[in-house]
Amino acid sequence: MDIKMIVCDLDGTLLRDDKTISPYTISILEKCRKNNILFGIATARTFQAAQPYIDAALPYFVVSSGGALAKIGDETVYTSTLDEDTANGLLASIRQAPDVGYICTGTPLGYFGNHPPSPPFIPISDVFSYAFSNGGAYKIVAQLSEHHSKTTAQMFPGVRCTPYSGESWVSFEHINATKWLAISAVAAHLGIGATNVAAFGDDYNDIEMLANCGIGVAMDNAITKAKATAKYICSDNNDDGVAKWLENNLWM
Repeated sequence: MDIKMIVCDLDGTLLRDDKTISPYTISILEKCRKNNILFGIATARTFQAAQPYIDAALPYFVVSSGGALAKIGDETVYTSTLDEDTANGLLASIRQAPDVGYICTGTPLGYFGNHPPSPPFIPISDVFSYAFSNGGAYKIVAQLSEHHSKTTAQMFPGVRCTPYSGESWVSFEHINATKWLAISAVAAHLGIGATNVAAFGDDYNDIEMLANCGIGVAMDNAITKAKATAKYICSDNNDDGVAKWLENNLWM
């Protein structure tokens, strides 16, 4: 396999259920680096929320906020944000839903939310309006029913709503804020073709990258749609599925 770049989702993929990366997986990623195979992370987490795993896994590039931001070191190579008006409109509509729970957002200024332990604990409209006025939002995430999620997204052209499997949270983002588009931008920047990229994932926001990268590998714990899209299935996230697949397929 002529793999030049590897990209992994975090939760449910590279991370075990206890939110750690095993020493074995870290050793395999280091072996990839020594063999000049670039490793990157593609996560729904904000860059700040992914920082502990960036420090542990030392990726060459990071795609964060579900594809709204892609960085190689300190260089931004791709971004797709909700503008201030759209973000404020979404927030107002989400807050009107009778079943809405907690709300949070990732922005160029950082992470903001109204649920513990995330500060600041002041009126969410004031917090978010301040954040949005300084660069819009990478995404808005809320505890919201499927019905109200879809109804809200339909009110805003250019906005997509993505569920998280097994959770009550949904994410609202720009339609161009996808892991695949961000990965494509990173690969093009590095002169690497999509056929030379291997992607690992487990959830709805991984499906497009699993379908379009040269090698798409779904975790054994992945949702059915991700498994149906991928070319390969590896062991689950608690069994070091990513690392075992890489070791068994890259150096045969």
